[in-house]
Amino acid sequence: MGFILLIGVMLLLIVATIMGVRSSRKMYKENHPNKNRPFALFFSIALLSGLVYVFGAKKMELSIDLTLSWMLFTMGLFFCSGIVFFSGFFMNRTEDKQAE
Repeated sequence: MGFILLIGVMLLLIVATIMGVRSSRKMYKENHPNKNRPFALFFSIALLSGLVYVFGAKKMELSIDLTLSWMLFTMGLFFCSGIVFFSGFFMNRTEDKQAE
């Protein structure tokens, strides 16, 4: 059960990263006023998940598989939000250099 849960979390994070990068690049290309919305979404979910884990995990009695999957999901979302932010930021930066 634990292995399947870890594989599911990894697949979810990979798909979320790909969708976030595409959305971020599209918003930077269109010079959308909410360019950082995908980054903010991933970061907010990761922060909320981390806070719930820190403050709620002491009261919950979870299996080790679920605990590790939760930690992996939270760390993966933080990493995903960084990838999404910097992919849009660097794409915008290279387009600005090409325009000069």
